[in-house]
Amino acid sequence: MRFLIVSAIVFLSIISFSACQTASTEKPTAEKTAEPEKSQPAEQPKTGEEKPKTSSLKPGDIDPNKPVPAEELNAAFLADEEAWKGKEVTVIGKYHSTTGSKVAGKDRIRVDLADPKTNKRIAGCVVPQKPPEDLAKQRENRVFKGKILENRYGRILIEPCEFVK
Repeated sequence: MRFLIVSAIVFLSIISFSACQTASTEKPTAEKTAEPEKSQPAEQPKTGEEKPKTSSLKPGDIDPNKPVPAEELNAAFLADEEAWKGKEVTVIGKYHSTTGSKVAGKDRIRVDLADPKTNKRIAGCVVPQKPPEDLAKQRENRVFKGKILENRYGRILIEPCEFVK
């Protein structure tokens, strides 16, 4: 019995010793060799991905009756929200969608305008009544006028707002 135990210990020792030698003679792989990391350039946008838009538009630069492209207005607003809040604007853009809901027991209709290049919503206009039926048929160059209320999910919210064209 003692012979079996000693034989098992010797056998396991030999196997473990040979495994250590094999591990030390293996050639290093990419995972095992650590080279100092090279500095990487700033991450570039993926193909088809837009860089954040910027605008030099200022609240004092606009005529409240002259339409401003929604994407330009949204970029300017996000750059300096406090300066734009309460400002009366006329915005022109591509119709995206209409959403209806009830807030404090009152019907609320919001018309969203989209960036024409990405079709992502960039401006929302809360209107007092349902917009014209042809809005979905003729999506380009839709015009709304109202007061800038706030940043809602990274886009400008204009309320109250009325459909112009």
